[in-house]
Amino acid sequence: MFDYCYPDSHAVSSQLLGRASRTPAGLLHLARRFGYEIQVVSARDGLPLILETFDPAELSVEEAARRINAAIESEILRDPARWLLWAIAEDRWTSDAPTSPKP
Repeated sequence: MFDYCYPDSHAVSSQLLGRASRTPAGLLHLARRFGYEIQVVSARDGLPLILETFDPAELSVEEAARRINAAIESEILRDPARWLLWAIAEDRWTSDAPTSPKP
């Protein structure tokens, strides 16, 4: 779930809904290292919907995080009441959005 970031997760800073946000980066590092394709998936009308697909090897981890956050943001803004993580958004939105060192 890229729309949530645990406090001890490896993270990069990326914009989400106009604010600097901690974005989980561990899976992005693994995807780049092992050649995994990234797909951002949501659900509409009870069916999975792929919002974004890309090869992370062609991007920096920060750019991949930006693309993921843009897809998530677009989906949140379609129907904000459906996004269940509003209550903990402050945990991810920080004034300095610290980043973790690259593994």
